[in-house]
Amino acid sequence: STFSITEYIKTQSYREIQVESNDVAVLGKDYSVEWSVVGDNLNSADTVDTIEFSLINFVDGSTEFEKVIIQEGKSGEFTIEIPTHLDTGTHSLEINFEFVDGTSESYIRLINVDPEPKGINFLGLNIPSVPYGFDTLIAVFLLANVIILHLKLRKKNESSEKEFDFNFESDDSEHDEDELEEQDLYDYVVNNLVNDSNSPLQNHQSFGNDSPPIASVGFVDEDGYEWIDFSGKKWYRYHGVNGPWTEWGG
Repeated sequence: STFSITEYIKTQSYREIQVESNDVAVLGKDYSVEWSVVGDNLNSADTVDTIEFSLINFVDGSTEFEKVIIQEGKSGEFTIEIPTHLDTGTHSLEINFEFVDGTSESYIRLINVDPEPKGINFLGLNIPSVPYGFDTLIAVFLLANVIILHLKLRKKNESSEKEFDFNFESDDSEHDEDELEEQDLYDYVVNNLVNDSNSPLQNHQSFGNDSPPIASVGFVDEDGYEWIDFSGKKWYRYHGVNGPWTEWGG
């Protein structure tokens, strides 16, 4: 007679966890984590079914926050909202991955918990780091163009050889239309973009201490410009726009 014995051998594949995460977290903001299991000859035993996310105070070693995420697979991503009650400063981030075969692997790194996004201070504007400050970067770029446009208009007025005339008649209508278009663009951005982006220009009534207050009212000529005498000088702006005054021939 013969007999046989069947023995099942459980193989163990080589695997490791790769994690992508930021080195800065902000109170009350989302913190994103991407992870994947990599290795040769991965099998069903290499499937993650539970993830434990923990933030540990680096000073006293206490666990300030922990959360369990149910996520099955060999790769994935999740987002955690950082609680506002955490202490700011350096923390140890520990992410423990539980596999379906009962084993686990941990990912540990140091991160800094900030009370608010850090950024660059430019012209009184706080420009947070991406992704927080993308809109603000656009606003600063447009604000810079407003300043350049204003300087261009001012230089054009300085180089003008025309005599001052309250009727402001021009023989070159095409030149007038181009100038009006530039002035309209400048006035639009000053009154809409600058005020909306909390620019320092919003808190001033004029571009200089010697210029008329924005609330001042002058008289309007037939070409649509508003004129006023102030501090012994003549100032103008496009009528209908509550913007800063420009010195004539300044």
